[in-house]
Amino acid sequence: MSKKSILNDLIIATEADLSLAKSVSAISKKARLFSDQLEVLRKVQKGMDGPLIFKVCDLKKYMDTKSLGVLETRWNKVLEKRQEARDQAELEKRQQDETAVKERERIKQAAQDVVLREHEQALEKLRKEKNKGGRGVSGFTDPLPTASIDLTDDVDLTATETSPASSYFPKRGTAAHDLLVAMISLPNPTTKEQVLKVTGSQKSWGGLAKLKSEGLVTSSKLNNVYTYSLTASGKSLAENLRGIVRQDKRVADELREDLGRQKRPKATSRVDVHGYYAEKSKAPSAAPKRYADEDMDVHVVPISDGATVAAAELRKAGVAQAEPTEATWEPSSYEIVLLVDKRENNREEAQQAISGLSQKKVTVVPSVLYLGDFLFAARHKSSKKMAVLNTIIERKRYDDLNSSIVDSRYEEQKSRLRKCGVDNVIYLVEHYSMSRAAVQIREKAIASILGRVVAIDGFLLKKTKNVLESCDYMASLYESIKACFEGVSLEIGPQKIGGFSSSRDSFSTMMLTAWQDKNLKSNHSLKVLFIQMLMTINGISAEKAQAIQKLFPTPRHLIDKYREVDESVGKTYLELATKGDIKSVGKAASEMVYEVFGKL
Repeated sequence: MSKKSILNDLIIATEADLSLAKSVSAISKKARLFSDQLEVLRKVQKGMDGPLIFKVCDLKKYMDTKSLGVLETRWNKVLEKRQEARDQAELEKRQQDETAVKERERIKQAAQDVVLREHEQALEKLRKEKNKGGRGVSGFTDPLPTASIDLTDDVDLTATETSPASSYFPKRGTAAHDLLVAMISLPNPTTKEQVLKVTGSQKSWGGLAKLKSEGLVTSSKLNNVYTYSLTASGKSLAENLRGIVRQDKRVADELREDLGRQKRPKATSRVDVHGYYAEKSKAPSAAPKRYADEDMDVHVVPISDGATVAAAELRKAGVAQAEPTEATWEPSSYEIVLLVDKRENNREEAQQAISGLSQKKVTVVPSVLYLGDFLFAARHKSSKKMAVLNTIIERKRYDDLNSSIVDSRYEEQKSRLRKCGVDNVIYLVEHYSMSRAAVQIREKAIASILGRVVAIDGFLLKKTKNVLESCDYMASLYESIKACFEGVSLEIGPQKIGGFSSSRDSFSTMMLTAWQDKNLKSNHSLKVLFIQMLMTINGISAEKAQAIQKLFPTPRHLIDKYREVDESVGKTYLELATKGDIKSVGKAASEMVYEVFGKL
């Protein structure tokens, strides 16, 4: 409690006593005493210059013992009033909290009642449709199985310092609802671009302001790029909403499947060939046909007419059919693992990372990764085969980042990460103190480069102090990804990572081996090697070497071309082929290239 604040209250109380004394007699002893006290208090207040703790004994030098005693009594009354005010405020706060909790419970119960009513209405509607479809084999309509609805998942209603409790429960189909369900499936924090990839609609972003005002989402700014995080209460609510969405999908699938069974006609395994062709022969366009064996049996595999018609319509519209699925992994058949590249430059730090992650109950698999340092994957429990998930991490220490920018490795790695097919690319930068002599790029330049990684390349950026803090981050990310893939089946295809389905109950991906083969950098290395070979020839600059490499992707292409033509043509071939280009090859340089490659 500051000195000025307490003196203010004491002065107000003294003014009140003085006013009361003057109302009896303006020249009484009490009035004079209170007037003197008030003058002293105002004098002390005026001379204050800091919020020191005030004590009544500080006024001894200004007044006698009697006056001080009266002032002390008044002081005690002031303290009592202050304590009463605090107690009253705490009581009101408790009452408000209790009311808020009850209101949240009421809203939550109302939301659950709405969901239950929707399910009951859906069941009733489908029952009616089923009853119209006819009776079962027994002659009575088979009852629809009642799907159990699990609404026991609770939203954390306890308030925290970082995420105040909110009674907000977004309605399904609103922007806020879609935004929460999308963010719970992404790393925390994430960017706007990553969220919109999941929602597929710009409209969902309109729910951000409401979620921030309710304390469910926070935002932060790094190098002019905004990132967004779910608070503790936001995570809890988002997980609850995702559970309800999945439950709705399961119930709808069960009901749809049951209704389909009721309406689907029985498939025959044999048909009367004579009757079939007799009907066909009646058609004017059908020519009569004879069959040698009229008693043959024909086994028919029933194909849905709707499926064939739909496929024909899609082909007519030029719509490509979905990638064929090689295998489907059910949610219970795989586990989430974190692959760690065991070829990391600093083996000691790599081992430290593996050890630290294992201690945090992360399932770590040391591996050889052709791209990235850490990759989240799904491992089949029986076959031990692995499929790629949606998050890859490139780890850089400041010194390594510095040197990779200088020798151009940085741009190459970044380009390969952009094209790898994994949605969430995380650039994990660890602080590492370097001497000024070792720093080749200034801090501001590195900050600008990292800003472009987020703003232009669409990567997620995370800065940590050391390996241990990196392990903490990856362990929390591991738990988020496990929760994200809970109850999700994997559709394994041969070519690409398709991502989550619209209902988010399946994830289309590819095997790790196929992904590794796709991201081998041998082709890229050959291109670079060929350019470097050309640059060793006098008169061939980097730009001219690149121009030649565009015409002939590999040395073999250039050698084959030289073998097709005469020596006189070969010596001037590059000169003529690049004529008119900004970086054309001169006559002398063209002859030099022929001398190197044309006689092999």
